[in-house]
Amino acid sequence: MEVRKEPRLRWTRLVISVVSLFLIGILIIKGWDQIIQSLNSISLGFFFLLMGFTLISRVMVGLRWYFLLRGASIEINLINSIGVTFMGLFASNFLPSTIGGDIIRLAAATRISKNPIPCTASLVMDRLVGIFGMLLISPIGLHLILQSGLLDGTKIGSNQSFLAIASINAFFSKIRSKVAKLVFEAKRVISLWIHHPRFLFFSLLSTFGHMTFLFLTLTMLLDRLNSPIQFWVVSALWSISYFITLLPISINGLGLQELSLTILFSQIGNVDYSAAAIMAVLIRVLQMLASLIGGVVLYFIFPDLLGEIKKPEKEMNV
Repeated sequence: MEVRKEPRLRWTRLVISVVSLFLIGILIIKGWDQIIQSLNSISLGFFFLLMGFTLISRVMVGLRWYFLLRGASIEINLINSIGVTFMGLFASNFLPSTIGGDIIRLAAATRISKNPIPCTASLVMDRLVGIFGMLLISPIGLHLILQSGLLDGTKIGSNQSFLAIASINAFFSKIRSKVAKLVFEAKRVISLWIHHPRFLFFSLLSTFGHMTFLFLTLTMLLDRLNSPIQFWVVSALWSISYFITLLPISINGLGLQELSLTILFSQIGNVDYSAAAIMAVLIRVLQMLASLIGGVVLYFIFPDLLGEIKKPEKEMNV
């Protein structure tokens, strides 16, 4: 039975991703004229500004992992840490799992440090720190959802209401297990950082920096699309979408992230449908381009690191 479970899960993720992309496509087609008009307001200079903020956000993710590696007594320089992080982000765009990038980071870090155990722990803690940052603001998002009438369908039509309830209820049903797993994993790996709390503190600062530039990018983009929204509302709604896309029911959150963001921002943030759809798709494009730039830089400037990920799969499954 276990042998059949994984292929079935892969097909489920593929189907949900395709269906989610189809639904977001319908929303885009319905507001096509408005979308074209809104896109005309985004100049090339403004796009590059958003790209710059996205790159800084991703660098902060690499910085977060760097501090955790140092706290686990793994000697790795900052440039290599950020380079491997970008390579992992690049791989996550194509590998059929949200942990694909982590596998590559593990392979590279293990070859550099020769010690797989603290490398594995650092990746677990890296994800936990990121989740913890989002958990801090998710109660605000949950409050906004409960106050909006989104779950009872009073604010939107029946079709959109069904999609909203399916997405949000999936979040509610899984949040307890995610929090329980968070606590369990934290207890298991945090011992490595007990004697180096400053590195854990700096990793938290890094994830807050990542979140700040990400939310600032979204806020500025929506403002340019004539759908201004407060920074704290952007933060709260993104945190809810973040936990929805953590559910292992799609390929790297593809489609599911765009659909949940469009519903959350249009129905709770009172953002125009077309603006919400543009934001959801464009942030994906920006992040993919940022990771592509990182992959190119890694290939040409740090080609030696590419050899670090050429490792048998059995060795990577630590």
